[in-house]
Order: sequence, then structure tokens, then C-alpha cells
Amino acid sequence: MKKKVFNHITTIIFIIMCIILSISFAILIPIIFRPFYYVAIKLLNIEKQSGYTYSEIKEAFDGVMDFIWKGEPFYTGVLAHSEEGAAHFKDCIPLFWLDLWCFIISFIYVLTHFLLVKFKVLEFVKYKGFHPLFYAGVTTILFVIIIGIFGLIDFYKLFEAFHKLFFPGKDNWEFDEDADEIIKILPENFFALCAAWIGSHILIFDITAIVYGIKTRKNGLGKINNETIENIEKIDEKE
Repeated sequence: MKKKVFNHITTIIFIIMCIILSISFAILIPIIFRPFYYVAIKLLNIEKQSGYTYSEIKEAFDGVMDFIWKGEPFYTGVLAHSEEGAAHFKDCIPLFWLDLWCFIISFIYVLTHFLLVKFKVLEFVKYKGFHPLFYAGVTTILFVIIIGIFGLIDFYKLFEAFHKLFFPGKDNWEFDEDADEIIKILPENFFALCAAWIGSHILIFDITAIVYGIKTRKNGLGKINNETIENIEKIDEKE
């Protein structure tokens, strides 16, 4: 009985960790993989929009990323910046690192859980016959769809709500283009591109999880049916 309860608890934790893994990994790409932004410079025509050259934009972006990830002094190259602007990026540091640690911890947990199940130390509880990955995928996709609908209705309102949620009581994220020229190379359509990238990666990851969950359910039912048929045949033979 205790083992059964324990398996229920660990399965629920596994589902939660899969959701965290899916979301944190999707977010991690735009915030840690710099070539994503380098491609966006050309794709979104940021040079023309901002009035800066590719090298100036890249230098400013790299300076900000080095500040966030490496703890180097805040630097934006030839672009002007204020203390308030620098303070906002300082506020971003815990969130960036939080996402990285969420990815690392959830990845380790999910991998370890799979191995423990493989070696029969733990068991997955298959609610309604579905693998836990099915529920992780469905939950995450529903979340993305809801957020996506709000984004399509009014992306700026969603953007504003995000900042008010994660930076409560602060307004230094509302940049003045003259004082903080970094905002010129981080236009709204870049954040919309990030959102689209994150959403598409989550969908791919979680649709795969759902398909796997359905497939394993069918396989499981097939095994049950085969065992039932075999048992019936054995009973008939005895009779």
C-alpha cells in the first residue's frame, strides 16, 4: 500500500518536472544561445530599424549578455544607457538563472526517474492507461494555447502583464529610447519572435509526449487483451 502511494506521488512529481523541463528548455534557447539573436538582427531588419550597424548591435547585445551570464560590468558599446536601464537588466539576472536551474534540475530528475523505472525501482502510475508523458504534454499545450490566445489578441498587454508579474513595483523596464538606446535593438517584434520560438518548441516537445503516451496506452491495452485471450484459451483447454 505504501509503495502504491509512493508511486502515485513520484508519478505526479514526474509530470510536473516534465512540464518544467519542456517550458524551461524552450525559454533557454533565446536567452542563452546568442546566434538566435544574431539571426534575428537580419531577419527582423533591426539594423534599418535602429540605425546601427550589425557589429554595433552585436557588440551591445553581447555586452548585456556578458553582464547577465558572466557578471561583467554593464556594457552597451556605442549605445547610450542609464542607471535605471542597467538596473532592469540586473533584475533579469535571477530570472535567467532560475530558468537555467529549472532546466538542469528537471532534466536530471526526469532522466533519473526514467532509469529508476527501467530498472524497476519505481513504477509509473498510468492514469486511465495513459503514460504520465501524455498528461504532461496535454497540460503544457493547454497552457501555451491560453497564453498564445492572449498574445494574439494584444501582445503588448501580455508583455506588460509579464513584466508586472515578474518585476512587481518596478517600472524601469519601460525604457526611454533616448536614455537607453538598447531598446532600439530589442524591438517588440524580437520578443514576439522569441514567444513564437518558445511556443513552437513546446508544441513539438509536448505533441511528441502525447503521441508517445497514446502509443504506449494502445500497446498496454494490446498486452492486456492478449493475456486475457490466453487465459480464456487455457480455461477452455482445461474444460
